[in-house]
Amino acid sequence: MTPSRRTGHWRAAIFLILSGSPVIAQQPDKGMSFKADSVSLDLQQGRSIYQRLTVSDGHMNINAPEGTTRSIEIGRGVWEFRGGLRITVDAAVLTANSGTFEYANGRVTHGELLGSPVTLDASAGSESRRFHVTAGRIVYDGLQQTLTVSERAVFSSSDGVELEKCSWVYELGTRTMRGSSETESPCTGRVKPKTSGP
Repeated sequence: MTPSRRTGHWRAAIFLILSGSPVIAQQPDKGMSFKADSVSLDLQQGRSIYQRLTVSDGHMNINAPEGTTRSIEIGRGVWEFRGGLRITVDAAVLTANSGTFEYANGRVTHGELLGSPVTLDASAGSESRRFHVTAGRIVYDGLQQTLTVSERAVFSSSDGVELEKCSWVYELGTRTMRGSSETESPCTGRVKPKTSGP
């Protein structure tokens, strides 16, 4: 068997083995772990493509129909997710059409979520005031532990407050939500009247 045929045969065998049952792996001595229904190894491009997977670093959990990972250097890499994502980090829940996350030393360090829209559901303040935000983009900063929500963001809270034309920064550790105008125009909002029951 020639070297080229041997390599092709080995690659095909790996794919068949790993797609036959769920794949569960954890980086040695790292916090990153994942499980997936199947994986395809692209040895030429140095990347792996996973189907129906969950990725976790012990702090953030990411669920997606499809994801691709590639290494930048030892201990560092990038995950690219497609097909609709659901992410939980602390008490916050996010959804998006697609997302790109960087990791280093077993932790997600940075992430960008895009969608039409992306959403954030969380609580703010000591009284756990619930809120929901839709937007075009959310950025996760693992070092600062913040979520920055921007691009046509619409904020609505459980007590009837709705705000538009603002970008938002949600601090995960303190559950604090801060808004500022995205343009020269001020944020606009309203308070929905409470409706009485029948």
